[in-house]
Amino acid sequence: MAKLMLFEFRRQLFHLFFGLLLIIPIQWGLLGIRELWILFMIGVALSIASMKYKIPVIHTLLNYFERHKHRKTFPGQGPIFYVLGAFLVMVLFEENIALAAIMILAFGDSISHLAGRFYGKIPHPLNSNKFLEGAVFGFIFAALGAWIFVPLKHALVGALIGMVAEGIDVKFGRTQIDDNLIIPLASASAIYLARIIGL
Repeated sequence: MAKLMLFEFRRQLFHLFFGLLLIIPIQWGLLGIRELWILFMIGVALSIASMKYKIPVIHTLLNYFERHKHRKTFPGQGPIFYVLGAFLVMVLFEENIALAAIMILAFGDSISHLAGRFYGKIPHPLNSNKFLEGAVFGFIFAALGAWIFVPLKHALVGALIGMVAEGIDVKFGRTQIDDNLIIPLASASAIYLARIIGL
C-alpha cells in the first residue's frame, strides 16, 4: 500500500512539473504550436515503439511513472494527451487563456488526485472513485495557477469548470477520453465564454 501511495505521489508530481515544463518555454516564445505538434508526433512514435522495444531512458521513465495497465496498451498516454491538450488550446484560444488552461490541468488535476487520495472522505458527487476534498483543493490551486495569466474571476470560472470536467468520466463509445485532453479544453472554453459575456 505504501509503495502504491509513493508511486501515485511520484506520478502527480511529474504531472505538475510536466505542465510547468510546457508553460515556461511557451511563455518565452521557445515552444509554439508547431513545436507542440512535433512533440505530440514524437510521443506517439515512441509510444508505438515502446510496445515492442525497451527504449533506453524511455523504458526507465515508463517503469517509474506509468501505470501498469497502460504499459502494454498505450505507454506514455498521459504525457501524449497532455501535449495534445496544450496544442489544441494554443490553436483555439489566445495564449494567455491557453496558458491559464494548462495551469489548471497542471495544478488542479495533480492536487485533486493527491488531496483526494490522502485526505478524501466525502465521495465526489459526480464520480464514486474520487473525493470531494480532492476537487476542492484542486479548484483552489488551479485558480491560483490560472490567475497568473487571466483575471481572478476568469481564473475561478476556468478552475471550477476544469474540476467539474476532472470529476466526470467522458467516454467516446466505450473508450474513456483522457482528462489531460478534456480539462484544458473545458477550462479554456469557460474562460473564453466568461470574457465574451463580460463577466
